[in-house]
Amino acid sequence: MSKYICPECESLDVEADLNKMVCNSCGLVFDPSQDNGSERSSSLDEWDFRSDKDIDIEKKLLLRSIRPSNATEQRVLRALLIIEELSERLELPAKVKIDAAEIYKEGMKRGLIHGRSIRAFAAASVYISCRLNGFTLTIDPLAKLSRESRKSLNSTVKLIIRELKISLRQKNLTDILYAIGYRIGLEENTIKRAEEIIHRAKSKINLAGKMKEGFAAAAIYIAAKAQGIRISQREIANACGITEVTLRTRKRELTQYFMNSNIFR
Repeated sequence: MSKYICPECESLDVEADLNKMVCNSCGLVFDPSQDNGSERSSSLDEWDFRSDKDIDIEKKLLLRSIRPSNATEQRVLRALLIIEELSERLELPAKVKIDAAEIYKEGMKRGLIHGRSIRAFAAASVYISCRLNGFTLTIDPLAKLSRESRKSLNSTVKLIIRELKISLRQKNLTDILYAIGYRIGLEENTIKRAEEIIHRAKSKINLAGKMKEGFAAAAIYIAAKAQGIRISQREIANACGITEVTLRTRKRELTQYFMNSNIFR
């Protein structure tokens, strides 16, 4: 149990995070060495995530330039730091982080966060932002990183989609291929090669009802190996949020149809 007490709700369930103390009960972020009445340098109300297309949610910038003035702003800052943390560890582009922050802020305005975990809501916002931007991400790795249950994340995602009337487009294989390629730093010609493999496979293999990420990962692996690029199945599987077993299974399905094709050479 922490020796600190939350100044907002007086809870003892407080833990250290990024040189600050965070209350797990109400989400308050506070510095125990400073007086809560100290002057702040900027308000979260003034923070416009879409004012610049190149804007990034940087931890250092937030911590140095924004000093929350009330519990609501403190909860928002806590959520933004979680979004930044998750996005950084998942190697997501800035656009995904920005949109996730906007989704969170809109949910907060609608009162959807009341009584729910800040971390779960922030993680769900990241997932939805990924889907809106055509960036592949499954619930499992996000649940692990956010330390939230799969059930909790799924229910929060459904709540946000329903209440904010968000329409998620179906993920297509091209989106997934480019998302994987972005994460592991592949050149576009390798991704194009993988796309060609998938395109030809569609006429040979029934992909309906099967996990698209598995086929995309397998195609990326085959294309990379054909070009002499050294990359492990584990690296690709992790970037795609699937297991190595799934990747190998889909790889076998693809190669058996194209064993004599020069597409793999």
